[in-house]
Parts: sequence; C-alpha cells; structure tokens
Amino acid sequence: MAELSGLADWLAAHQQWLAFIIGLIAFAESLALVGIILPGVVMLFSAATLAGSGVLDVWSMLLAGFIGALLGDGISFLLGYKFHDRIRGWWPFRSHPEWLNQGETFFDRHGGVSIALGRFIGPIRPVIPLVAGMMGMPARYFFIVNVLSSLVWAPVYLLPGYFVGASLHWKDHLPVEWLVATTVLLFIAVYAAYLCRYLLIKISADKLYRTGFLTALIYTIGISVLAMLPAGMELNTYMFDHTYSLHTPLLDKLFSAVTATGEFFPTFGMFLFALFWLGLDALHARNRAAVMNFFVYLVIALALKGTFEGMKLLYALPRPEPALSTSFSYPSGHTACMIFLTLWPLWYIGRYLSDRYKPWLWSLGLFIGLLVGESRVYKGEHWFVDVLGGFGLGLSFFMLWLIWENKHPLALSRNNFYWRLGQLAIFCAAVVYWT
Repeated sequence: MAELSGLADWLAAHQQWLAFIIGLIAFAESLALVGIILPGVVMLFSAATLAGSGVLDVWSMLLAGFIGALLGDGISFLLGYKFHDRIRGWWPFRSHPEWLNQGETFFDRHGGVSIALGRFIGPIRPVIPLVAGMMGMPARYFFIVNVLSSLVWAPVYLLPGYFVGASLHWKDHLPVEWLVATTVLLFIAVYAAYLCRYLLIKISADKLYRTGFLTALIYTIGISVLAMLPAGMELNTYMFDHTYSLHTPLLDKLFSAVTATGEFFPTFGMFLFALFWLGLDALHARNRAAVMNFFVYLVIALALKGTFEGMKLLYALPRPEPALSTSFSYPSGHTACMIFLTLWPLWYIGRYLSDRYKPWLWSLGLFIGLLVGESRVYKGEHWFVDVLGGFGLGLSFFMLWLIWENKHPLALSRNNFYWRLGQLAIFCAAVVYWT
C-alpha cells in the first residue's frame, strides 16, 4: 500500500504527464521482458484512478492505454519473430523456461485467438505475443488481432480505476439503471451482429439486406406513427422524468463526451473520411463501378441528412425543455448519422477479415451509434422516441448501401489493409482529440 500511495503522490505532482505515463505503463505491462515482473495492473489502476479524479479526460486515457498496449505487444511479437528460439537463452527465460512453455501450450490450444484471450490471463499475458512470433504466426494476422484486442483491453483495464477515481472526486456513483441500460445496448449490438452473420450462412446476402431494409423501414414508420400519438408522448414524458432523476456529475461528464462525437464536425469528418477511402478505391481500380460506389455513398449519405431534416420539419415536434438546440425534435439526427457513419468504416475494414471476426466490428459500430442515442436521452436533447426513430432511419440507409454494394462489390486489395487500419486509427484519435 505504501508503494501505491507513493506512486499516486508522484503522479499527482506530475499531472501534465499522466497520459504519457499511462501509455508507458501499458507499454511496459504488455512488453514480454518487463511485463512479467512489473505490477502493471496495480500501476494502471492507480494512474486511472488519478485520471478519473478530474486530472485527465476518459478519451485521452483510453487512447494512451490503447497505444501503449498496441506497441508493447507488437514489439514483443517482432522480437519473437526475429530471434525465435534464441530467446530461451535470454533473461529471465533461461531461469524460468516454464513461462515460455506455458505460453506455447496456450498458443497450441487456442491458436490465433490466444492473442486476444491472453491479454486477460495474468500469468501468461506478457509472453503470448512473444510466443506467437517465435512460432511463426503470420504478422498480418497478429496485427489485426492486436489492434482489435487492444481496443478492448484499454477500457477493461483502465475504466474500473477511472470510475473509482471519478466517483471519489464527484462524491457520487454510477446509477445501476444506467449501467443496466448500457449493458442492454451492448447485448443488442452483439446479438444483432452475430444474428446477421448466422443469417448470411443460411440465406443470400441480397435477400438478407433487402429484408433488413424493409424491416428497418417498417420499424421506422411504426415509430414515426408512435411519435404523433398520445401514447408516444406519455412514453417520452415517463422516460424523461425517470432519466432526469438519475443525473450525476460523473455521468454528465461521460455522456457529454459521448454526445460530442455526434456533433457536426466529427460526423462531417466521418463522411469525408468514407469518401476519401472510396476515392482511393476508385483511383486504384480505375473502373466505372468503383467511381459509382463513390457517388452512390455520397447520394445515400446526403439523402439520410435530407430525410431526417425533412422529417423534423414535417413533424415539427418540440424538444424537451432543457435542450440547447432550437431545431425540431423528431427524429434524432445524431443517432441516425452515427448509426450509419460508425457502421460504415467498420463494415469496410471487416471485408479484409474472415467471417469469424466480422461481427466484432459490426457490433462495435452499432454499439457506438446506440451509445450516442443513449447520451441524447440522458442530456435531454431528445425524447426517447426521437432516438428510436433515428436508429431505424440510420439503419435503413445503411441497408440501402449494403444492397447497392452487394451488387457492385468494392475492389479489395489486401495490400491496402494496413494503410486503411492505420488511417482509421489516426482518424479515431483525431475525433477523440476534437471532442
């Protein structure tokens, strides 16, 4: 405990370095030769607790942890890939050969998935990337799993400490109702993604996408009717009163950060980023279909914007009283845009992966969109039914894109994968910085 207190005191005296320190600890904790002996979990918890006390925002903390973990495992893999069995003679493995043996047994049992699983299993966590390199795992496959698992690792290891620090700082807590609601949204996203994968095995993609579009469209029409009925307003009023009673300073801070990702500049950036990728595809393929994909995406995205703006004018429903925006309420443009704009790049990246891993990305994109919708209800910027309608609208237009793309597939160059992944990581970092 004395060591932990000393670490916290030192971090408190060097607050401007906290993001760098978190990244450095995550890097060292993931590095094979250091992470074995470093009490990384304790150090990360201490640093995240200090960050949660108001020293560092949650996005900067998660980004620092993600980059550190990514680099730590990446360098461990490259060391194993280059030096192979010579590593057995290095300290500390020459004194503890069982550490490598345990890692090899785990890798043989679980294959490539061990990279993701190993991050969360203490005794073998630091050696799995090293063993993967020693055993000749393809670098391309490793770095795919490394990026995806780092995205999961950072919040799992850092958010508990952050929430503890934030709760102590704000002298408040996270209401169980919001934790349950967010967990339900995550379940919905994961279930929908894996259901889609299952149905793609059973029926053709064209039939699935057309059915999905009609289902989303009928759902949106139904919600639009509900928005005009007294029952819809009663539901809105109940949800507004209930959620308003559950506000806490901590949630104010967290949901403000989430809802900021759906503002104009981040969403416009996502729109331009997708056009950038499609433009590169068109230049690479040099055919009519690739150029058409660029313009079809442009038309669908602009049609989504025009549709929800037109519906706002048509319904002319006022927003909840504390809302800062002066535009009409139904449907939620933030939710509609984020469902469409977050699903698209993760669907695009998923084309490079096997069917086994695509649902991970689909569920992530869907969950982000749903989380933005949840933040709009929490902040009182939209009624509950507004968000339900925005979800259906965004999903409908995304299904339109899938119907088109299924008939006119995008050109896929395997050599571009790492460029695309790197570009996406840089763009996400820019969005986090902006918000």
